[in-house]
Amino acid sequence: MVETISLEDLAKKLKNLFCAENKANRKYSEVWLSDVDFGGLYETDKVVVNVKAEHEIESCNEEIKYIVTVLFKQLS
Repeated sequence: MVETISLEDLAKKLKNLFCAENKANRKYSEVWLSDVDFGGLYETDKVVVNVKAEHEIESCNEEIKYIVTVLFKQLS
């Protein structure tokens, strides 16, 4: 069963998660949530997690895979 949390709580969890990730090596400078945008056609309660990298990314696919893995491990 999926746990429902508020956007504020999710934002706090993400901040804590990426702060912990940055302690070893400053990899990410900013993490934020934004609403899913369908060009104004309709609104949803969905959000996108945005992550701004501070380091040079050698492989976009590997970086995305790493971030998704970290998110699922820590938030589940």
